[in-house]
Amino acid sequence: MSMNMNENVILVTGGTKGIGKAITLEFLRQGAIVISTFGSDHAAAEQLKLSLIPEMAGRLMTIQCSASDYDATSQLCRSIETKWG
Repeated sequence: MSMNMNENVILVTGGTKGIGKAITLEFLRQGAIVISTFGSDHAAAEQLKLSLIPEMAGRLMTIQCSASDYDATSQLCRSIETKWG
């Protein structure tokens, strides 16, 4: 089943590897703007961006932010809300 997520903004924590990566890719396929966080693996985040077709890559932001860091996660959510509402 395919949904139209065109221009919806989705935050995927741990979204550059494993199941999180699969979730990120599916939301991108459905047209969403995806903010995908990662802990420390910069290479995985870069590889994800490089693997995408240009229109998908333009809708992906990868940001280093551990979901276990309450202050950083709160700031990230405020930034997302400010930018996209």
